This record gives sequence, C-alpha cells and structure tokens, in this order.
Amino acid sequence: MIGRSILILEPPGRPDETTLILRRLKTGERIGHYETRRRRKDGALIDVSLTMSPIRDPVGRIVGACSIGRDITRAKAAQQRALHLAAIVESSADAVIGKDLDGIVTSWNQGAERIYGYSARDILGRSIIRLAMPDRLDEIPKMLERLKAGEQIQSYETRRRRKDGAIVDISLSVSPIKDPEGRIVGTSAIERDITLAKRAEQALQKAHEELRERTEQLARSNTELERFAYVASHDLQEPARTVASFCELLQRRCGELLDDKALEWIGFAVDGARRMQRLIADLLEYSRAQTRTRSFEPTDCAAVVDEALGNLRASIEEARAQVTQDALPSVTADAAQLVQVFQNLIGNAIKFHGVEPPRVHVSAERSAGEWIFSVRDNGVGIEPQHRDQIFEVFRRLHPQGKYPGTGIGLAICKRVVERHRGHIWVESTPGRGSVFYFSIPVQSEVQP
Repeated sequence: MIGRSILILEPPGRPDETTLILRRLKTGERIGHYETRRRRKDGALIDVSLTMSPIRDPVGRIVGACSIGRDITRAKAAQQRALHLAAIVESSADAVIGKDLDGIVTSWNQGAERIYGYSARDILGRSIIRLAMPDRLDEIPKMLERLKAGEQIQSYETRRRRKDGAIVDISLSVSPIKDPEGRIVGTSAIERDITLAKRAEQALQKAHEELRERTEQLARSNTELERFAYVASHDLQEPARTVASFCELLQRRCGELLDDKALEWIGFAVDGARRMQRLIADLLEYSRAQTRTRSFEPTDCAAVVDEALGNLRASIEEARAQVTQDALPSVTADAAQLVQVFQNLIGNAIKFHGVEPPRVHVSAERSAGEWIFSVRDNGVGIEPQHRDQIFEVFRRLHPQGKYPGTGIGLAICKRVVERHRGHIWVESTPGRGSVFYFSIPVQSEVQP
C-alpha cells in the first residue's frame, strides 16, 4: 500500500467518502469512531470503525493524517441480530417479560401491554406479583425458586389479573437467564393469552357432555322402542290369530244359517285378521333387524343369494321368473341379515312384474373401499317422486289387494344395510323396470 492512494480501500458506491473525510482533516478536525465499510484485497467488504486525526509539522501546519481502523464486522452482525431479535420480541403477540431473581420486571414488550393492560412505564421496576391472583400469591415465588435452581418451566397454565381487574387464562414458558460466567441472574418468560381457547375448550367439552347424554337417552329410547315393538307385535299375534280362527269356525258351523251378506262380512273379518297377522309378523321382523343380530364374519354372497332363492322357490315357479347372477364376492357381514336383503329385493322384483314373466339379475362391482350390489328387474318401475318414500315403514305405492305385502320389506333392507355401514338406493324407469343398489364396505364393522 505504501505510495498508493487510500481510495483503493473504498468500496463501490462511496467514491466521495474518503475525499470528504480528508477535507475535514485538512481543516484540523479530529474524527472519532466513524463507522463505514472498506474493501479488503480479496474483494470482501468489512465494517470498520475509524478514528482519524490530522498530523502537523513543527510549525503547526497540517501535513498528513493518522487513521486507526478497527474491524467491527462481527460486532455489527451481532448488533443487527440483536436488533432483529428485539424487533421480533417487540412485535410478538405473546407477552415476553424479563425479570430479576426477585421477580422485579426488567423488560416488557407490547404483547405484555396488550395482554395485561400495563404499559412499560407502569410495570418496569415493579414486582411481577401484582399480576398474581389473590388465591395464588405463592405461585410466582415458588416458580422463581425452581428457576434459581436452573429448572425450565414449559407450557404452564395458570390465571393472571389484568390492570383493569379482568382475569385471563395464561400458558407460560419460563427459562433462567445466565451471565457469561454461567450464573443465573434473571428469568425470561413467554406468556400467551389462552382465554378464548379455554372458553372454546370448555364449550366444546360441555357440548360433548350434552351430546353424550342425548346419545345415551336416544339409545335408551331406541332400545325401549324396539323392545316395545317386539313385545307388542309378539303379543298381538295371538289375538289376531284368535279372531281369524273363530271367524272361520263361525263360517263353517253357521254358514247355512247366514245370508250372503253376513258371509261376505265374515270373509272381510277373516281377511282383515290375516292381513293383521302378516303385518304384525313383518313388524316383528323389522324390530328383530336391529335387536336380534349376529356378529359380522366372512360371508359368501353367492351362497347367501342361493339361500334367498331357495326361500323364494314357490314364488319363482308360480311367476315363471328367471333369476340370474354374476360371480359375487365375499364380505364381512351378518349372513342371515344379507339373506333378508336379497330375499326382499328379489321377492319384490318378482312381485311387481309387468306383462312379461319377471327377469331378475344380481351382480356386484368393487368401488373404492366398498362393494356395490345391484338387483335389476323388468317390472313396473317406480315414479321418481316415490323413490325415497319406498324405504319408509308401511309405505305402499299401490292399493291394498293389488299386490301382496305390508310395505315393511324395503324398510328392513334399509335398516340392515345401514347396520353394515352402507347405503341403499334405487334407479327406475316407470314401465321398464328398476335397479336396487346397496353398498357393503370391504371391511364392514358393526355400528355402535
């Protein structure tokens, strides 16, 4: 550097800085702790602090300058980090509070002011105990003792009192502060207002309790209702049977003594009693669909359909029905209840046929995590406005006497399918037939 211009150290962007400094030195000014940037030989930029003085000859004329430069790159970086950290602390929504070992507040950010209502002027130099609840005055001293022993306190939930007297729920984490020699000289706390979260948690817990109570009440009500339906339908069978039997006995013994009108009336009574018996039997079966169930186990659906067809043999032969099926999977299910479903769906397809003999086809298709079964027929079909109603109990779409049945079969199917965590629906074109679909999960579980 000897004999070369000092400007070689000046970084790009500051071409006049050194020239201006030299002008000040020529006037006799001394410049102390001037911070700037300089360029090293390798091109790297460093932060420096300069102290410069003019050099005078024996007669006092300024003939040069002396500069002492100190590399402050690390110090500047540390200062920037400290400023950045301070900005983060100050802008934090949480309260960041510094205290000495006696609990005297030494730092207080805007988050603390927002949560507690005290300004830094209000609280700095005062004891943090003023935030404590009256029934928890010993809580903070006990925490300070733990911190003096070097312990950290994480996610500690408590309650604090604001300046206006309001109570806030707080979650705090506190750590000891150590000096360069490792001695504990204070504490630093990060405190978060969790009042709204606690209220939401309490409200959610209360809602869960209410839901649990209502669920239990509903379960008890359903159990009692199912028990009542079972008992009532069981006990009603005998009176209906008695009415039908005695009416038939009256008809046989006194038939010659009665006129045609009386015999017609007796016929109506017998028919009504028989229909009541069928209705009671179906109601009993509907109640059993939920109460008399077996555990789920691997079930061969092809065997299930074969059993249902065996139960329907007389109806199939009478209607000259043709029933076909594709290869069917095995599922985890209650086999007896699946027989009910297929028997009801195939039986309805045979019952509600048109002019041509019934044709029924059973198939299954894998879709995501479930099997979709279908029972397709060429029957009378269903009007669009009735497609949801047909799964309701006692819902009939045709006048009494046109087709046999009580209107409970599809309701039983719906109950069984829902117990298997599936759903059932129908697609139909009036006059051209219907397709009943129902789903069974690949791994079905019993509903609680």
